[in-house]
Amino acid sequence: MIVMKTKIILSLALLSTAAYAQQETMTTTNTVIVVTDPYPMDQSYNRWSLDAQFGLNYAQGPLTTGYSTNEYGLYHLGLGTRYMFNPKFGLKLSVGYDEISEGFNSPNFHTDYFRSSLEGVINLAALLDFNCRFGLLAHGGAGYSLMTGVNMTEDFDHIMNVTAGITPQYMLSNRLSIYGDVSAVSNVYQDYNYDFARTHTNRGFDGNLFNFSVGLQFNFGDKNKRYADFVYGDPRIDALRRDLTMVQNQLNNTDSEVDRIQRDMMDSDGDGVADYLDQEANTPSGVLVDTKGRGIQWYAIYQELDQFNSTPTTDWTGYLNRNEVLFETEKSDVAPAYYRSLNNMAIVMINNPNYKLSVIGHADDRGEKPFNLDLSKNRADAVKNYLVSKGVAEDRIIASGVGEVQPEGTKPVTTERKHNRRVEFVVSTTK
Repeated sequence: MIVMKTKIILSLALLSTAAYAQQETMTTTNTVIVVTDPYPMDQSYNRWSLDAQFGLNYAQGPLTTGYSTNEYGLYHLGLGTRYMFNPKFGLKLSVGYDEISEGFNSPNFHTDYFRSSLEGVINLAALLDFNCRFGLLAHGGAGYSLMTGVNMTEDFDHIMNVTAGITPQYMLSNRLSIYGDVSAVSNVYQDYNYDFARTHTNRGFDGNLFNFSVGLQFNFGDKNKRYADFVYGDPRIDALRRDLTMVQNQLNNTDSEVDRIQRDMMDSDGDGVADYLDQEANTPSGVLVDTKGRGIQWYAIYQELDQFNSTPTTDWTGYLNRNEVLFETEKSDVAPAYYRSLNNMAIVMINNPNYKLSVIGHADDRGEKPFNLDLSKNRADAVKNYLVSKGVAEDRIIASGVGEVQPEGTKPVTTERKHNRRVEFVVSTTK
């Protein structure tokens, strides 16, 4: 529930500040997250660029009757510089040169066409939110052209032009991008046909020239920042979206961490100590434990001692002799239920170095005698090994097995067999 509330609060905080915040601080229970705009309006991206292009041209007309041009002339050059006011709109100044010559079965002519224009630029990729390395520009404007040729009787034909085109592009790096361009140039006040064989009397938009080119664009400015063509959307909103994604990832990590903590805080044995701290994860119910979940052994010993002797004593042989460990059929593993008693016995042995302990294993009457003898010895060895693991010297414990020859009492068969699958203890003392 806490994590869900945190997600809701963070999401609302981000969305409510999207339109205004240059910098907002959001505080969670444990984390302070600062949302900043990485694209402030004065330093958000690079704005100036220089480009060069080469390609083909097609002069559609006007042409004198009997004259024609190459369908695609091989010689078009262009150079331009551009400034972007923002990621969507900019201004471009460009110059170009086209060589126009005769086509098949046409009288010879050669015309040089020089153009300059000032154009507005629209970043269609930003408007369409491409959000990738591919870009798409549209441009259009007007300018001034000069045209001359071998049949020209004056120095130049002075022409006004209107230009429009579209430019797909691809960002190679923050500095460089490549592009293709298709542009149409329409001339106004063109006095001569392209072949210069006669004058042109139509003063409207009648001279048409098409350019098909490829080019390379170099972007000025900080090499670590993108050019405006490849910064999409409202930079502030984009910054907040990125921060929201970061917050979402942090919350997902928090969910995983909370799950882990919840698992760690489980108390499997109910002793009041979380599992990740519990060094004895199977403490029997009712036993007092320390901060690491370990049974407070001497307290447990005195509890057991009080059951048969309320007067403190220094003779623990009776306590040791009355213990036993029972086993499942054909098993020799010590069950966790006996760890507490064996831990207590180990403490008694460690604190009474004059004690020696005989560990005697037994089996019930099922199975062959050799098997039962080995099984009883394995049971005794398992108990001995446990006591040794708790710090009792190995040479103070003798383990032996007697098989099925010493059944315990004359009890109903089921109960008798249960108690015959046992290990019992006999304590001796040395001076």
